[in-house]
Formats: sequence, C-alpha cells, structure tokens
Amino acid sequence: MKNMILSIFICLIIGLTMSFYLFRQYDIPTSIEVEKLTFLQIAVYSDMESLNKNININQYIYSEEKDGIHVYVAITKNNAELLKTFFEQKGYTVYLKEFTVSNENFIKEVENADLLLQQVTDEKSIMAIIREVLEKYEVIS
Repeated sequence: MKNMILSIFICLIIGLTMSFYLFRQYDIPTSIEVEKLTFLQIAVYSDMESLNKNININQYIYSEEKDGIHVYVAITKNNAELLKTFFEQKGYTVYLKEFTVSNENFIKEVENADLLLQQVTDEKSIMAIIREVLEKYEVIS
C-alpha cells in the first residue's frame, strides 16, 4: 500500500513538473496594446453611387456605418491639427474622429508617418505619407 501511494505521489510530481515546463514555453500575451488614432473625415454619403459621383480626392478610405458612408482622408496619432489645416487649405471641411486601433504594427507605421510629417512641408511629400498610411490601413482592415 505504501509503495502504491509513493508511486502515485512521484507520478503527480513528475506530471506537474512537466506541465510547468510545457506551459512556460508558450508566451501568451496578457494585454493587447490599444491606441487612439485620429481619422480625418471629409464627408458622409448615403450610398456608394453618390460617393463615386461626388468624391473629388484620389486618396481616401471609407467606412459603411448606420448613418451613411464616412470618407476619411488621413489617419494620425499626433498631427491631427496639422493635417486638418492642410486639408482645410485645399477647401475641405474636416471632422476629427477618434478610433481605437489594436494592431501594433499599424500603430508603429502611423507613429513613423507622424515623425515624417513633422519634417516635411511640401504638398507632394505630405500626400505621399498620407497615401502610405491609408494603404497600410486598407491591408489590415
């Protein structure tokens, strides 16, 4: 009887030890990084037909929501006012909308783009940076 209890006890210790090492191999993220990003909205359309008919900008993304199709022309973390002024000077009415994003790679892309935006002043460079961010967003969405 004592040998049987001793054998069971040894098996339990071996099993617990092995499970400890097996579970330790897997890196399970305990939290997901979430950041608030600012999307610059220039219009809301009732349907795709009116969007295609009335949109007068080449670079944009859109989101179909309950109240219509929202058109966004830029995404930023730190340069919302700079980009808002840029698009307002081009004749657009801009609304700033904050959304949370959990894709760490995309957040880093936006942060890098923000650094570049602070260093350039010409329209062509600004539009190129904006285009890159919008293309990255289309890939993740």
